[in-house]
Amino acid sequence: MDIECLQELGPEQKAEWDAFLSASPFQHPRQDHRFAQTERVDGADVLFVLGRVDGALAGVGLLSRTPHPFLASRYRDAIFLSGPVCNDAPAMIAFLNAAFAHPEIARIGRVRITPYWLEDDAQALHRLLEDNRFALSSDGIFRDTGLIDITPDPDEIMSRFSKSARREVRRAERAGVSVRPITTRDGALEFLHSLNRLRVSRGLFALAEDSFVQSFDDIYEAGDMGILLGAFSDGAFISGLLMYRSAHTAHGRHFTTETELLHALKNLRISPLLWLEGMIWARSKGCASLDVEGYVETTDKSDKKYNIYKYKSELAPKAVIRIGERSRIANGFLHVTGNGKEVLKAAARRRYRALKGLDDD
Repeated sequence: MDIECLQELGPEQKAEWDAFLSASPFQHPRQDHRFAQTERVDGADVLFVLGRVDGALAGVGLLSRTPHPFLASRYRDAIFLSGPVCNDAPAMIAFLNAAFAHPEIARIGRVRITPYWLEDDAQALHRLLEDNRFALSSDGIFRDTGLIDITPDPDEIMSRFSKSARREVRRAERAGVSVRPITTRDGALEFLHSLNRLRVSRGLFALAEDSFVQSFDDIYEAGDMGILLGAFSDGAFISGLLMYRSAHTAHGRHFTTETELLHALKNLRISPLLWLEGMIWARSKGCASLDVEGYVETTDKSDKKYNIYKYKSELAPKAVIRIGERSRIANGFLHVTGNGKEVLKAAARRRYRALKGLDDD
């Protein structure tokens, strides 16, 4: 496989990229070239990696590179976000091995991959990656998520919700709550500020405003590849859901609520209505499934994500596995000098686990 590494795509290359991505069974919207500018605004350097066999595209990967802290034009880390994208496992391995032989990749310390491969496909790819020097990350071998079948008509989709979720949809409708796309920057920022308040309250980092606005302009404002849905009561924003989609799968990206305003609506749970509207949008775009982006069937209330899994369970997802993040060192010197603290922490963890294992014996 021949590899091209480009910092920009021309019009013909963008069209070729789009055509390949839309036809691949392992496509993911995060590999759309329109996300490149969002990565740049976030401080990353973008590389478009294209693999060809006899001149025809056989793989694509939008690679987001993090600059090295000391060395110019070098990178400590890079990630194919939900990629790269190839049409089968042998092509994926050929693409990756050829890419790692390219001089551009040699300027990176560590490269991480997160392909969107599920179930049996994930199992098969895991075995091949293991044989090709790709190490596991903190994800483990697989990630847990859930898929919702959105091919039936909306009434049937809702009929699969739990009884309490259906009741909350009807309560929201009786209360006069409306759901509509958010298509202005002011509305997008209102959503972001709500989301960041929620994230900070849960001990998570706030999302950067500049890159969020960039992605809104490039992806979500038009309401085709992605959409930002807002729920409103008497004109006031009370909740929002950010989604994007490939040709056949939509992905729930971010969800937020204004708790105090929902208290005033007799503690209305707005999520079932918003997710239903998101499914209706995705279905109208030809999607067959919605990925809830993280789901485990559990009754363990000590799990820190128990409440999140519980409300997602009311939407009737099917639990599936997705291959976890993998990494491979492209340049050992750049990796050690650029990711030194992380390398030392990982070594300490391995040492601790080894000692603990000896103690257990």
